[in-house]
Amino acid sequence: MAVSSETGNRDRLTSSGVREIGGPFDRSTRGRLLAATATVIAHGGYRQATVDRILREAHVGWTDFSSEFEDLDACFVAALDAGFECAAEQTERAIADTELSFGPDAAFEASLSALLARIAASPDLANLCLVEAPALGARAVEHKERGLQRFVRLIQGGLGRGRAEVALPPLAAEMVVGGIYEVVQRKVRRGQFDELGSLPAEFRQLWMPALRSATGERQDV
Repeated sequence: MAVSSETGNRDRLTSSGVREIGGPFDRSTRGRLLAATATVIAHGGYRQATVDRILREAHVGWTDFSSEFEDLDACFVAALDAGFECAAEQTERAIADTELSFGPDAAFEASLSALLARIAASPDLANLCLVEAPALGARAVEHKERGLQRFVRLIQGGLGRGRAEVALPPLAAEMVVGGIYEVVQRKVRRGQFDELGSLPAEFRQLWMPALRSATGERQDV
């Protein structure tokens, strides 16, 4: 997207919660470039994103960019990886804080609540990870799948944490993560961030009975 006076000052886009995440999106040169990448893509799409636009948004120069990334695609993939890393850490903390005291059902819902709250607060990053990732090419799709597999492992470990007799089949965890991903991705693509808050309870009602069945447990949910 070309910079135009008709659209206001496009050198300063609204960063929609990315920089507030911290972690890999901190105020370091690399962090600013990652945050700027998510913002630029959210405001114009992957195909309209350029290094120049990212540099203007991050307020850094070409030398700074080249010292961090080999090329534009490497920057895209790094931002994608960082987004999935932040989301996974948010989910993992919620499971750890909830499961041992309140059980897997509460942990499942609490982890989704934490994850979806982060997505709603960071729409630029959500668009990059959930909507634009397929357009970034085969390499980005591979990294996206790797990020989703981390959530599969979290679901497997979170349900049976501290209970060796509970073994959730990988396919069951993949079905849960895949189903949740499809619903959330569709909401993000449509800009329906205000509808994310109701999903954790609905996902719990839908998926926990199936997970209980897959592990051989018969408790009510």
